[in-house]
Amino acid sequence: MRIRALALRILRQFLRDRRTLALMLLAPLLVLTLMKLVFEGQAVAPRIGAVALPPPVVTALADAGAEIMPFQDKPAAMDAMADAELDAVISLNGMQPEIVLEGSDPSTSGNVMAAAQKALQNLVPEGSVIPKPEISYMHGSGTWILSIILDRF
Repeated sequence: MRIRALALRILRQFLRDRRTLALMLLAPLLVLTLMKLVFEGQAVAPRIGAVALPPPVVTALADAGAEIMPFQDKPAAMDAMADAELDAVISLNGMQPEIVLEGSDPSTSGNVMAAAQKALQNLVPEGSVIPKPEISYMHGSGTWILSIILDRF
């Protein structure tokens, strides 16, 4: 009997105190809304310069969600990346892919690497080994993230 009376008294106090009631109901909603805005970022299609890549590779990159800009030589593609028109430049050295990332935004670099991984997986037959790309950065170095990205391949 005393427990019920105590519980009723506490509930009545909460109902009378509007500030506590507002904090209990509105603060979690505000925090959840802010978390949704932070963690639900919009995926941006990476802009990739393709230097003399075969058409199946270009098609696979486009199917992986990347915006492809073809180039005939690597210096022109690097100039476009220096002018912030591209997020990465992909070329082939024999059968090994070479990826030069712009390097200023880790999320963009991650999007480029995800698109490249998806494209390589679609091109290589099942059971075959996917060639590991040679990755370099235009600005800075990605040694801390490079091991994480290469583990995906």
